[in-house]
Amino acid sequence: EKRAGKRGPRPRADIIADKENNIPLIHDYSKRSESAGNRCSLDLIYILIMALVRKYRNFKEIELAPLFGVDQSTVSRNLVWADKILAEILPTPRKFMKVLASIDTPEKFASLFPNGEGSPTIVVDGTHVRVHRPQNKEKRDPMISSKKKFPSGNTMFMGSLDGLIMAIGKTHNGSVHDMTLLRELLPQLGKFGKMLQGEMQADVDLTLPKPDDTSPQVTPDTPRKKDKKKVTKKPRDVIPNAVTRAMHALFCLADVQQSIECAMCALCDRTDEQRETTDAMTRLKSTTKGVMKIYADAGFQGSDKDMKGADVHHTLKKPKNKELIDEKKAYNCELSKERITIENAIGAAKHFQRIATIYNADLDQLNDEINIACGLANLRNMLRNGTYYHWALILGLCIKL
Repeated sequence: EKRAGKRGPRPRADIIADKENNIPLIHDYSKRSESAGNRCSLDLIYILIMALVRKYRNFKEIELAPLFGVDQSTVSRNLVWADKILAEILPTPRKFMKVLASIDTPEKFASLFPNGEGSPTIVVDGTHVRVHRPQNKEKRDPMISSKKKFPSGNTMFMGSLDGLIMAIGKTHNGSVHDMTLLRELLPQLGKFGKMLQGEMQADVDLTLPKPDDTSPQVTPDTPRKKDKKKVTKKPRDVIPNAVTRAMHALFCLADVQQSIECAMCALCDRTDEQRETTDAMTRLKSTTKGVMKIYADAGFQGSDKDMKGADVHHTLKKPKNKELIDEKKAYNCELSKERITIENAIGAAKHFQRIATIYNADLDQLNDEINIACGLANLRNMLRNGTYYHWALILGLCIKL
């Protein structure tokens, strides 16, 4: 059975119905008007369901059309409208970023959370979303990550210890490093970003106090001891031991005396390394008033120089051809326990197959999809923890669900 259209006769869409009761699943074709205009209008609830099914299973538009009893053009038009609605009603990272832009102290950040008991700590991490490979090789190479080995888009995530994604950066090619994305994200956070960079931070000394020098200080009134005459030992003309003579010849020929001295001081270096790691572990477990903490992975080496107003912790890399000492392994283990929140938050956002599988649009649209997926993940987190109404007042969301 055919009906007239603007471009000639076209067949009706297939009806998905209960075969026993002959009841359409979503849309009743008997209510479709034969006059000019929009003949395939859907209610708002069905439009939102269509958008959620699209994001959860990543169905194509041609697959959604018979499922909801409308044409493909109607599906495409309604999906654009639904994305605008979801971006407005969900607790998306872009809404959080507007709130963070007015925060200039760690105490204000902690007061955002229920009962004001939030920890002034944020966790940062980058994630890749696979995209279709461009046919042009010049455009293809910048999109291939040296880590992932496939074309992707890289996005910076910033979350809290409660598992909320509070900020996302602009999606760039997969070859862009995470530190570059973090440097670009900080200016977008307004006063909060300036505070992390140290431009609005209070006078708080993040450096560890140096141990007191126990060596006696010489003052003008202190009587000086008489300098003893230096006794110069004459070099031995005869080296009795054959092994000692061989080692002496090796030092002279290969000139490895400096490397041997470094090897002899390995115990002292290990002690210093243990001391530095123990101090970092103490800062990780302690809370310093007026200081934001930032937890990151090993890809953010040197981030403390860009965020001088925060106490930055990142996992320690294993040296080449060496093993980590036990203190560093324990430090990485404790830091990973805190960083797991952002990993779980990213995993909750990638639960939606729209950004977990190969994406077929440009990076700007991918960034919008990530924003909505993070909003859905934040909504589920808030409903589970019972904090939705608290964040709804702060973000200006709908109070009644």
